[in-house]
Formats: sequence, C-alpha cells, structure tokens
Amino acid sequence: MIALLSPQFATQDDNGQGTGIAPISQWVEITMHHQHIIAPSSDMFSMDPAIHDILHRLRMLSDEDGPFELSTTDFHDLVCFVLHRLLDPQMNAQHSATPPSTTSECFRLALALYLLAVHGPTYFSHVRLQYSLMQQLKRHLGNILPSIDAAHSSLTIWLLSIGMVASYDTLDGQDFIRQASRAATVLCVFSWEDVLFHVKEILWFERQQAEHLFRQAWDNVWSATAT
Repeated sequence: MIALLSPQFATQDDNGQGTGIAPISQWVEITMHHQHIIAPSSDMFSMDPAIHDILHRLRMLSDEDGPFELSTTDFHDLVCFVLHRLLDPQMNAQHSATPPSTTSECFRLALALYLLAVHGPTYFSHVRLQYSLMQQLKRHLGNILPSIDAAHSSLTIWLLSIGMVASYDTLDGQDFIRQASRAATVLCVFSWEDVLFHVKEILWFERQQAEHLFRQAWDNVWSATAT
C-alpha cells in the first residue's frame, strides 16, 4: 500500500469474518458497547454510515478511561486494519450511484492522515501516500470550511490540525497555516490547551511523538499570526 498508494488486501468484517486483514479483538468487542459513545457532529453532515462507524470505534478505542487497552502491537495492527478499510477502492465503489458527501470524504481522508501521523513510519516512509491523501483533503476541505468553522469549531480545528501536519514542509503547508490562522482568530484558539480541547472532541490518541507534531504546527500558526 505504501508503494502503490492503494491497499492490496481486503479487510475482514467487524466480527473478524471473511478473508483479508483481521480487526483487533478490541474492535470486535466494541459491538457490545456501541450504544455508549456517539461520534459528534457526524449525523449533521449526512456522513456515510461506514465512515461514521469507523470514527465511532476509534473514539472508543482512544478513550483512556474506557474499557479498552491498546498495547503497542495492538495499535500497530489497528492502524493497519483501519487504513486498509478507509483506503479500499471498494469503499468508494459502493457509492458509485450515490457519491459520498464532501464531509464524509473529508473525514475519510483526515482519519487516514491522522492515523499515519500518530503511528509514524515503520520500515518505509509513507510520505508519498500522505502527500496524495493530503492534496485530496485540501480540495474537499476548501468546499466545506466556510460552512462548518463557525457552527462546528472542533471539527474545523481537528481537520486543519491534520492538514497542517500532513502538509508540513510542502508547498501546500502555507495554505493550511493561513486557514488555521483565520480559524484561530475567529474561534479564539490562542493556546495549545485550546487546540487540545477541540481535537479531543473529535478524535485524539494520546501519543507523545504525535502531540509534538501537532503542537509544532500550531506554534507556526501563532508565530505567523503575531507577525
């Protein structure tokens, strides 16, 4: 997938049935707890049910006070499974008659980019895959930001945070910084604690290395705003 920018394997279903990459056991167990946590903002944008379910499950798995614990190996296997599901061409093919909403596509791309950022590279660099997904996110994000930043501030901050990290050291990076600078002023986001409040409303895994990347991105925003 890293080399060809597309998954080469299917994924098993949420109960671990079928062929392909299997979900971790905690992913399967979530079915028993499904009613307890609902992903925010999703229904308001007619999000595709498959993307909504992935976001919902990831939120439950990211909850440090929740019933699930993830070892380093668990997290690696989780990222591998979810990335293959999110980027599976069949996920888009299912909607050939009814294309997914722009917001669903933003969530799909942002979730994939977020997992790449939080997991980090292992044996091979994922820069080419990240760059391809980031450019797609940028195109879709331009269509929805004007309609979501005021009413759904946490979603705006989460999407722009991921865009900035994914576009770091590219020509697109300054575009994300400018958008984030505008959002920070409008939404009164002036500190890292403000950012953390918003991103945790959508999805946030406590990973020190990833937090450094996101914090550095916002430091660049505040530096640009101050000049």
